[in-house]
Amino acid sequence: MNHSYLENNKVSKSCNFDHVTVSVMGYKLEGIVGVVEATTGIIRGDRAAESTLRDMQFMSNFRINLRILDNTMPSDPTYFSGGIGKLLISNETDLGIGYFYVNQDRVQLVAPLIPLMSDGLYVYFVQPLPNSVRNIYLNPLSWELIVFMILTMVIISMIGEAINFKSKVSEKLSEIFILTTSLMTQQAGYVRIKKTVSRLTHLYGLILSYVIYSMFGGKLLSAILRPVIPVQTIQDLVTLDFTFFSIPTAKTVVFNGKMPLGRREFVNNNKAESIRAAVTGHQTHAHIDVGFDSMNSVLWFVQRLLNIKMSDETMCERLSILKFSRSNVFLTTAFYVNRKSVWRNRFNINILKIKETGLMKRYFANTNPRKPRCDFYTVKPSYDPDLGLRDTSTAFLLFLFGIFVSGVILIMERLKQVAISIPYVEGTR
Repeated sequence: MNHSYLENNKVSKSCNFDHVTVSVMGYKLEGIVGVVEATTGIIRGDRAAESTLRDMQFMSNFRINLRILDNTMPSDPTYFSGGIGKLLISNETDLGIGYFYVNQDRVQLVAPLIPLMSDGLYVYFVQPLPNSVRNIYLNPLSWELIVFMILTMVIISMIGEAINFKSKVSEKLSEIFILTTSLMTQQAGYVRIKKTVSRLTHLYGLILSYVIYSMFGGKLLSAILRPVIPVQTIQDLVTLDFTFFSIPTAKTVVFNGKMPLGRREFVNNNKAESIRAAVTGHQTHAHIDVGFDSMNSVLWFVQRLLNIKMSDETMCERLSILKFSRSNVFLTTAFYVNRKSVWRNRFNINILKIKETGLMKRYFANTNPRKPRCDFYTVKPSYDPDLGLRDTSTAFLLFLFGIFVSGVILIMERLKQVAISIPYVEGTR
């Protein structure tokens, strides 16, 4: 079991509570997963709030009676008033641990202590897929075209049999394929066809060639011309009709109390399901929360509560992350006491001392489980196959190359025709 720095270095216990027992209440949802030793009353745990509280114990010499409440969601209207606030007002608990949200309703109930650390707001989402074909090279032709090819071939074969040539010059199926391929690959050429079945096969090849080139060219142009706009700003999410989940008061912090354009409402009912929707690839859902490296991060929910087996690298690759410009707010775990608590100043002094030593940052940086620090790229290489960015750019280059080759062939054929049309006069050079 890990020990705090102050515990290991035997910090002076001159500021003490004379071995009193402090009743502490917290939520497992917010990262309070430690236990209290029955004999010593010291909290054990590796997370930042637990390490800070343990240092406060060794600075002021008090025991802890810990009570962990059920996983009530912070978005629940009774989350605070029916939980921490209710127990502190009724003196059923002395110290509450919860998200640090300062609003008028909460301040009227209890007194928040100095926040442990300021944190920012981020929005987690998955880049939306385009409506065009994901890879135009893997699926350039539709099944309708295959049916058309088969039906056309059957009709031509039936017409050939109906004509009933005595010479039996009707082409076999393999010959039809060879002739069709030849017609499709030849850009030009004067072919003199006298037999009716050969003319039908030639017509079939021309129709098939036209349909294939038209459909493939149409899909290619559709993929090239279809706008693919990766999400770069919060306004882009709103424009793309994303639904949002936000922890309490984030709506006020970020959007000044109302959503841009007034079109999309927040989904406030379930934080766990919101994170699940974000990390599993829901294309129109955005989750607003604290950062990956915060104490109560999204990754902690994924690993501990949702039981989704996902490595740090996979999480960073899976999600796009945008940071709000107005995000320097206190949204990490903090301590609350009764407004008339005699221990309020003492607890604040202890927190300030821990902050001055630099241990608070160390606890947040080394909290268990460790948090990845993802690069905040709005569009990542892993999204290129989904968005078709590489496919479209390559197709555009091939499209330009095809136009160039066709132009060269046209010029060469024209020059050939001009050369043939000039009569040769003997004795001239």
